[in-house]
Amino acid sequence: MMARMQERMAAMPSSTTFRRGLSRAEKLHEQTQLTRYECSNLLGLGDNHPANATPADDRKLVAQCDKLTKTGVKSLEQFRAFEKAAYKSDASKARLEKAMRSKDVKTLFDAAMAKDQQADAFMMEDDYDREYRPAPPRGDFSKFWEAFRAEFLGEDPHTWTGIHRKKWQCPNKAQGERDFVEWVASVFQAQDTAENENRHTPTDDDEYRASQSMIQANMMVANCCPALHASLLSHPVYSKLVVPEQQHKWDGAKIYLALLDIEQSPAFRHAAGERKQLQASMSKSALAVQSFSQNSPKEGKRSGKKGKKSRKTENRFDNKTSRSQLTKEQQQSIANKKALIARSLVSPRCQEKAVR
Repeated sequence: MMARMQERMAAMPSSTTFRRGLSRAEKLHEQTQLTRYECSNLLGLGDNHPANATPADDRKLVAQCDKLTKTGVKSLEQFRAFEKAAYKSDASKARLEKAMRSKDVKTLFDAAMAKDQQADAFMMEDDYDREYRPAPPRGDFSKFWEAFRAEFLGEDPHTWTGIHRKKWQCPNKAQGERDFVEWVASVFQAQDTAENENRHTPTDDDEYRASQSMIQANMMVANCCPALHASLLSHPVYSKLVVPEQQHKWDGAKIYLALLDIEQSPAFRHAAGERKQLQASMSKSALAVQSFSQNSPKEGKRSGKKGKKSRKTENRFDNKTSRSQLTKEQQQSIANKKALIARSLVSPRCQEKAVR
């Protein structure tokens, strides 16, 4: 009996090693406290923002936001607070929405939102009966804020990523829908093999190898798919490999390994699967709309050879607008039609009850 109890106690997790996970309510409570802390300094943001704000007023609003947050916008809740303040002015709202439509800004926003959605999904899971799991990091909106702020204020209509892609992008080298490893093998490794086999290529020269690594790194970053590009720029570690001020020193091998690690991560693959499902759903919807428009009768067919029938109704009472102007016969005709319409709206069962 004693041996059996010892076996059961040994099978139970030790109190020193086992840590209970958080329930859904506890996770939501922690996130609420964190959100309140992050936005506590932004309560007075935009109180003096005028309804007819000018670009100069927008600049003051951005400066106030940077001053209150001390480090700039880093979370979605902080950006929503700034958005709420900007929406007090229709002019600021229009400039904000225009900035959000920018390709570079939208790419960085979507990348940060993907991280936030993963954290939200973790919060909805109840871990009370499980072992403790650390919460995944939330999206870092700091890079998005830099791009958005420049676009919103009109300081730099072309961010560095747009200028970089314009310089290094090649249509025949774009990744498209291809797998990352397959894309690198067909675009970059084939070229490397051809150059190394050529006797005129100075493969033993260190400066040549460094220059080729830099060229490949820039072309790889500029031509990879938009989702991979955004994930690299927003990554807390790998983004340090693509500092814009160091473009002439980028390392092709390190950037290749970083992009490969991001592409093979479960989070990126899950997001890629969701994007494919969304694209398939949108394609089906577009086909359905196109099929409906093709099968629906044309306006000309409904009107026939005589042309479209005028929707303007004829006035049978000689353009008389007041009931007092009508004759008794005309008034009785209108009353009979109203009674007929009322009877048609009542169900047969209700009519039987009324008769009874």
